[in-house]
Amino acid sequence: MELVTKSLKNVENMISIQSSDSILINQLQCHYVFDKLSESLNDVKACIDGLFPQYIQQSYCILESLAQTWKEGEILVGDCCDAQWI
Repeated sequence: MELVTKSLKNVENMISIQSSDSILINQLQCHYVFDKLSESLNDVKACIDGLFPQYIQQSYCILESLAQTWKEGEILVGDCCDAQWI
């Protein structure tokens, strides 16, 4: 969860420092990905808060997959925030 939270902050920083001459579709793409990643983090946190510790341990591979997917989302946002991406 710490990796996912860190990734979210990185994505948030990337979309907040976009220049005003960025292509609009890039900005929309980045914000969309950020919003979806934020929603998924909130959902996962809510699920984890209600689980017993042994179930969290059993869900390790799912959480690891989530962290990897977040990292890929962070890379996507990093790429599409670049004006040359389009």
